[in-house]
Amino acid sequence: MLAYRRSDFEALARSLEVRRWADGGFVDGPAGELLARKFPSPFYSPNPFIRIGLFLFGYICGGAALGLLFLMSGMGGSSGSIGTLLFIYAAGALGLQEIWARKPKPFFRAGVEEAMTYSGLAAAIAAVLILSRFHGDVHAGLALALAAVFALAAMRYADSLLALASMAAVFFALFDVGGRYGERALFLLPPAAIAISVCIVIAASWALRQASMAPWEHVWKLLRFAGLLTAYAGGNYFVVREAGSAMLHASVTEGSDIALAPLFYAYTFAMPLVYLAYGLMRKDRQFLDAGLAIFAAAVFTYKRYHNVMSVEMGLTLAGFALIAVAWAALKGFKASKPARFGICSAPVPRATGAGLMNAESLALWNTFAPKDAAAQGPEGIQGGGGKFGGGGAEGSF
Repeated sequence: MLAYRRSDFEALARSLEVRRWADGGFVDGPAGELLARKFPSPFYSPNPFIRIGLFLFGYICGGAALGLLFLMSGMGGSSGSIGTLLFIYAAGALGLQEIWARKPKPFFRAGVEEAMTYSGLAAAIAAVLILSRFHGDVHAGLALALAAVFALAAMRYADSLLALASMAAVFFALFDVGGRYGERALFLLPPAAIAISVCIVIAASWALRQASMAPWEHVWKLLRFAGLLTAYAGGNYFVVREAGSAMLHASVTEGSDIALAPLFYAYTFAMPLVYLAYGLMRKDRQFLDAGLAIFAAAVFTYKRYHNVMSVEMGLTLAGFALIAVAWAALKGFKASKPARFGICSAPVPRATGAGLMNAESLALWNTFAPKDAAAQGPEGIQGGGGKFGGGGAEGSF
């Protein structure tokens, strides 16, 4: 299933864990440098700016290759010839990604391999659509098929964006089917969207706890966070009302309310508190981040339909409130004080979900470091035929 070597992801996890413990001060500087050299990253993963540049460069090269393919083939403009050429390009682009994934130092999050993957998948999907000549209303079925393709590609190449695209295709299929029921969809779509989101969050949380799923850890984290947001959006009053009027063509006039409006209002303002409370109790950063985001969405929803004060006054008061809350949190959970409720403002390095490395193993490795270690013990006793100094003794054993 995975195009990359699983051992490379294990080595990457070790490298990241070494960096965490070195940054946290659990090993000293020379030993940290030695550990970093001992466990280097097996992938070529440049910084974000180079990654963006390589991504654009890859797309430009891919477009140029596709144009040359059309020019050199001499095929006509029929749909069959266009679909065939797109298939050839897709095979070449994805084949190139397969080769790069098996290099001694594979490209991973480098930009250029992502450009090849996305352009290859786009060409393959376009070729299928052109050659099959779909007719009729098959939007939902096509969206589900694309969701399956994106999910398989996300698992194959450990790509977060493809996983997110698969999730978006599933929700598109849901809204396409729900749109056929008119106003009744206002009662069917919100619980369905919430149920799908909850399943995604539960499945991603389970996968994060499995050591065998460690290579896709970044994928599960993104899906989990996206599921938290869509679980809230499924019952948000603003989303339900505007989706009903714009997408479902439901009759919602200005100044009127939708059916079950109190229930949607209660969901809109209760869920941010639930997310924040759960995040604090379980020390879950994703719930905290999602809770803060949807809290702002709840305020926006209320402001959208109830004009309490001007925008300028509201932003000013909200700014003062946020500054006060931040100041109180920094004082209450100061690093120099004992942790309250298990929360402290100081960053604490944590082990990865796969548990490939921890402080004890690093300490053991540092203790039994090789003889060329920069952080060798104090000069004196050195095993393996080394010299013995001190106590007036000279010479060597």
